[in-house]
Amino acid sequence: MKPATGKKLATVLGVLVLSAVIAGLLIPRLLDPDRWHNRIVSELEKALGGKVNIEDISWGFLKGLWLEVQGVEITGASAFPLDVKLSRLYADVSILPLLGKKDCPHPSEPGKS
Repeated sequence: MKPATGKKLATVLGVLVLSAVIAGLLIPRLLDPDRWHNRIVSELEKALGGKVNIEDISWGFLKGLWLEVQGVEITGASAFPLDVKLSRLYADVSILPLLGKKDCPHPSEPGKS
């Protein structure tokens, strides 16, 4: 490999790494999940069969995809018998199962698996 080709390759790799770091810092701020706060709460209420209150939602992906929710309160849910009140909920999200997920029937649908 010629020295000029090596320098060009190093420059391209450096720009790609720097771009990835900048994207990792900016994208979570640009794609603010609080914009969809009401829809998220609505879908959770449908799924849990109760009242859901969430104060703040944030996410990131620098060290793997993660989700953090502040001030979670679930009351009267038919999905489980207890009321829940958490000051903070943090979850690491596995991406591969989300990408490969096919339309699965609901467990309550008889005769399907």
